[in-house]
Amino acid sequence: MADESPSEPGTTVGASAGPGKPLGLALLVGMAVSGTILMPLNTTMLALALPRVMADLDIQVSAAGWLMTAYLITGAATLAISGRLGDMYGQQRVFNLGLITFAAASMVCALAPNFVILLVGRILQGATGSAIVPNGFALVRYGSAPRQRGRAFGFVTCSNATAATVAPALGGFIVEAFNWQAIFLLNLGFVTLSLMLGSLAAGRLSTPRDAGTRLDNLGSTLLAAFSISLAIAISIRGGGQTPAGLPPLLIAIAVLSFLLFLVQEHRARVPLVRLALLRIRNFLAATLCSSFLNLTMYGFYLLIPLILQDILGYSPTGAGVMMLLFTGAMALAAPFGGSLSDRVGRRLIPILGLSTLAVSGLFFLGIEAGASPTYVLACFLGIGAGSGMTFPVLQTASLEAAPPEHTGVASGVYFTARYLGGSIGTSIISRTTHGVAPGALLPAYRLALVYLIICAGVAVFLAAALRPRFDASVWRPAGRR
Repeated sequence: MADESPSEPGTTVGASAGPGKPLGLALLVGMAVSGTILMPLNTTMLALALPRVMADLDIQVSAAGWLMTAYLITGAATLAISGRLGDMYGQQRVFNLGLITFAAASMVCALAPNFVILLVGRILQGATGSAIVPNGFALVRYGSAPRQRGRAFGFVTCSNATAATVAPALGGFIVEAFNWQAIFLLNLGFVTLSLMLGSLAAGRLSTPRDAGTRLDNLGSTLLAAFSISLAIAISIRGGGQTPAGLPPLLIAIAVLSFLLFLVQEHRARVPLVRLALLRIRNFLAATLCSSFLNLTMYGFYLLIPLILQDILGYSPTGAGVMMLLFTGAMALAAPFGGSLSDRVGRRLIPILGLSTLAVSGLFFLGIEAGASPTYVLACFLGIGAGSGMTFPVLQTASLEAAPPEHTGVASGVYFTARYLGGSIGTSIISRTTHGVAPGALLPAYRLALVYLIICAGVAVFLAAALRPRFDASVWRPAGRR
């Protein structure tokens, strides 16, 4: 199958940042990195500060948890909408607007005098952050030539993985050195850096727009209802004050909203998400594969510290060191996998990476008390490296398969699927291990591992459906109804 043409629409930029121009591409990747890491940083950086927040604002644990949950749910509900706005008005314009409004939302959080204002600020952070992520990745897709794209996405993926890893420790340090409000002020530095690098990277990319159209308000509402109801259903735990019938009700609302969304997108003159996108093989396969990979990775990320401490007897510090090595392997493998896929195609690397992840998980399944640290580390490195080399290739395959004028909304759909997959993975581990007696921990952890390995196997199957080289000729039928 023919490869993409280097002159595909959307890659014409200023003199310093065109495809194949190393300096301009480096500035563009730097702009995307310093902007997109805001979402993972603010996902977990607040975790170690919650006790101080609870004491200062006089709130309970249940309320403090909503500072995390509301941020994630709002982001997931608005990713596709923000991507669509980028398609309509220009990715760089919406990206910059997202940065500026995220900074304003961070100021609301930093100056919040009570819990309600802080919660509003977190909701605003989620909504404005969703404008940064899909449009930032779309800009990298536009500003890189086809054979640079995997490497470029690899560096952005590496930075996001690193940010998610160091965020809790960074948040703890900031709280100890200053106060919890300073966590939100840190965002201003990244926003300023991203805006400066963006202005240096040739000012404005000449990206194609789906101009002269209106936002599909009904479709946006239905998609938001689906994302919010499903995310809450996944996030809440049984027992306590949670009504027994609430999770099934939320699932029913999610299913109904999604079905109505499909009907609306089929009937709308200008839909939020063109359903023809789902007929593009690489877009659908890469998006679904990424969802299962994120499900697996979030599950391992939650399960590994439990096994290290409860079964293998590691101290919290020792478990933290092992987790740093685990995520370090993931971060280092991302640019390698992305760059290699530029040469060998988009199918082989995900198959190898996901197979490495699944096999390493199988070896990890046999771990018992007293296992050799070398054996444990080898399993962790295999899981981390396998997933790390796969993520940027899936991002590249998904976004380069979308028609140029719909790259923003395609990016939003991709990241929504990733978020929901990660939420389901977290829920699987939580529900499998919740309330288990100490003597039954190992069987429960092994059952959770089996679930994750099965999901990794499904991801391998989906990766095999990818075409090594994308044929841009499919854009014509995909772009029109």
